[in-house]
Amino acid sequence: MNDVPAVREKGKEMLCHFCCVFIDGLFLCLWAATNFTVNLAVRTYFRPDGPDALIGYILQVLFGCATLAPIAIFTYRDIRVMWIRANQKIAEAVVNS
Repeated sequence: MNDVPAVREKGKEMLCHFCCVFIDGLFLCLWAATNFTVNLAVRTYFRPDGPDALIGYILQVLFGCATLAPIAIFTYRDIRVMWIRANQKIAEAVVNS
């Protein structure tokens, strides 16, 4: 029965990691859906050509960069935290063995 707190702690940690990955993926899907929907609506109702199409493409790229940057930053942070925690546990296991 001494392993129950360790299993519970591990479960909480894994749940936290899963939630972080889920939220990052949800934001990425939301970004993709918004980008696709706006692109489809603009091409259906406005049918840009010439300079308007170029400006629309530039704005689409800028929107993509502006919205993907925070998602990429948070994803990197979450991966980095998981990596650091894994390294700490490995170091503790080496010291304890």
